[in-house]
Amino acid sequence: MIVAIHQPNYLPWLGYFHKMKMADVFIFLDHVQIPGKGLANKNYIKGKDGSKVLLTVPLKRLKGMHSSYNESVPDYAQQWQKEHLNKITDAYRKAPYFEQMFPLLESLLMMRYDNLSLMNMAIIKSICNQLGIHTKLMVASALSNNQLHKNERNIDLVKQVGGNTYLSGQGAKKYNDEALFAHHEINMTYQSFEMPTYNQIGEGFVAQLSVIDLLFNVGLEDIARMLSHHNG
Repeated sequence: MIVAIHQPNYLPWLGYFHKMKMADVFIFLDHVQIPGKGLANKNYIKGKDGSKVLLTVPLKRLKGMHSSYNESVPDYAQQWQKEHLNKITDAYRKAPYFEQMFPLLESLLMMRYDNLSLMNMAIIKSICNQLGIHTKLMVASALSNNQLHKNERNIDLVKQVGGNTYLSGQGAKKYNDEALFAHHEINMTYQSFEMPTYNQIGEGFVAQLSVIDLLFNVGLEDIARMLSHHNG
């Protein structure tokens, strides 16, 4: 059984959903600290002028608490939801699938969530349902020994869900202790995914954007085909 593990990021790119599709079990790593640089609470869309537009969820600063995904709280006093929806509308209102997909995104973003992890997971799960991805989803904080870190933590998670293969992203190669995984009789495989080009409104092509760029420009059936073609 193949297990993949990843932080619950905000409006992630298509490769995130490919990783989910390739796994039998996908574990949201919700109890780790948010990295200083990363996509925990931000992502990019393509503006109508062809530039990358950053969407950032402001987080409350809570004294005495670690800045983990499941402890960080979106700051709704800043009314960032309307700002994000306005930017999305401005960028994609002329996109072929805007009318079809915008109501779902609007309903997800206008809800209030207790923490960043719950918000990101709700969005990701809804997009998975749209794309026909039915991988079993689990949450690390309900499984993991908090005293374990990195390789030991991932091995523990794979074992707890009965997995025998760990699906890793290419970027983690330099951190993975493959010998340690082998010692625990866990196979390691790496995700093979190249972002395809596709029709975008506006001039030029901008890669590595949030999956919502595809939802508005390409539509669900073509996205599902993209994921099926990249099955390595």
